[in-house]
Amino acid sequence: MLEKSFFHHSRSQDMQRQTLSFRRHVQIPLLCLMAVLSNSCQEINGAVTTIQGAIDMIGRESSSWQTTMKELEANLFKDGDDLIAHQVTMLAERGIATGSAEIRCDVDFIGSRMIEGLKRIIDELEGRTPATPVPHFCTVSPTVVELEQIQQGSLVGVNFYGYDLFEKDIRDSNVRVLLQNRNGSQQDITFARSFLSHYLMTIRVDDARIDYSGESEKLVITAGKKVLSEISIVTKLPTYFDWCQGDAPPRLAEDVGQTCALSRMSGRFGGDTDSVSTLTSNGSWYLTGNSSDAGVCASATCANGYPRAGDFMWSAGKPPVRMVLQQGNACFLTSISGRFQGANDRIEISVGSDGYYYLGGGSQPGASATARCVGKVTQHSVFTWSKGMGTLPLGTATAQVCFLSMVSGHFGGTLDSVRAYIQNGSWYLDGVAEHAGLTASVSCISRL
Repeated sequence: MLEKSFFHHSRSQDMQRQTLSFRRHVQIPLLCLMAVLSNSCQEINGAVTTIQGAIDMIGRESSSWQTTMKELEANLFKDGDDLIAHQVTMLAERGIATGSAEIRCDVDFIGSRMIEGLKRIIDELEGRTPATPVPHFCTVSPTVVELEQIQQGSLVGVNFYGYDLFEKDIRDSNVRVLLQNRNGSQQDITFARSFLSHYLMTIRVDDARIDYSGESEKLVITAGKKVLSEISIVTKLPTYFDWCQGDAPPRLAEDVGQTCALSRMSGRFGGDTDSVSTLTSNGSWYLTGNSSDAGVCASATCANGYPRAGDFMWSAGKPPVRMVLQQGNACFLTSISGRFQGANDRIEISVGSDGYYYLGGGSQPGASATARCVGKVTQHSVFTWSKGMGTLPLGTATAQVCFLSMVSGHFGGTLDSVRAYIQNGSWYLDGVAEHAGLTASVSCISRL
């Protein structure tokens, strides 16, 4: 409309009108002032009224959005509002793409998208800054993420279909992707996000930089402070839990049919009563501890289905406690207590010459330990790590579960630690040793 008016008037007439308009209409909005050069603000008001009518129609009947947009486009062209009509055309074309069979967005989503787009056009006409488009998702495929499928290579990406995923360029998108764990901690994995169009976003869930664990709970998609979508992560991986001094003891699992034991020990163990443990109370397993100093932490893992073969306890000054036969059984540490201030300070599960498991340790003050043994074990492996070694791969986490069976050395600082942990679907064993003699062993059994 503005271009048409420009070509229907001479250069001198336009300059005169600009001067008169500026003098008479200093207080009116810039868009209205420009309209005065061609005709009047009434034409903008007419376009706004026409667009508002289309908004009202789509609001009453979302399924009519395409017909309504075509009629709006035709009316705007008829009234000479060519530039506005072209904006409507572009908006409608995005709606058609969003609603295609491939994208699977229903008419209610598309109708809402058309209304938001038309409101932004009105804001521009009336001299207001249009609101920043808020991304919307209408469908996601698949609806859940199975970690085992990622590990097997059968799941590469998750597709999110919607609209307004970015405004002008993918670089202006404020969509973030977070991997959330059961304890509420989050890893920002926005690096795995990509846009194929305004209406299709893909997350490469097989990106090697994503750190999945047995605690991975869901993918959270946000824009600013708004949560756009949450996708559950389903896994057959063993779950493990963390506790640190000052935390409430987390509930791990039901006691019936479950065995929960230690998989990490860290911090300064300088007092007789310093301890970490898994224990049962009121029919459930919990992870807890005690410390006279800062930084004591622990992790625990649970195994399901193995029958209990016995619970055992040892304390300093007593001989090692004989537990169960090694054949067909496995034993794990469920609690560790006492000072660990020297290379010879230790708690261990060992196998005697008679073929039995024994629970014992060093003579450090306050030393004590408990262990649980389980039966019907068909596969059992033991791995040992000590200071100076790198990270040891233990095997896939879908096939086995691993627990601490021996710790020894000087736990003299908050960074000192030994741990068996899951990363990207596999078990690993490592540690951090500020002092001498830090060593750990883990026992891994096949999962039922």
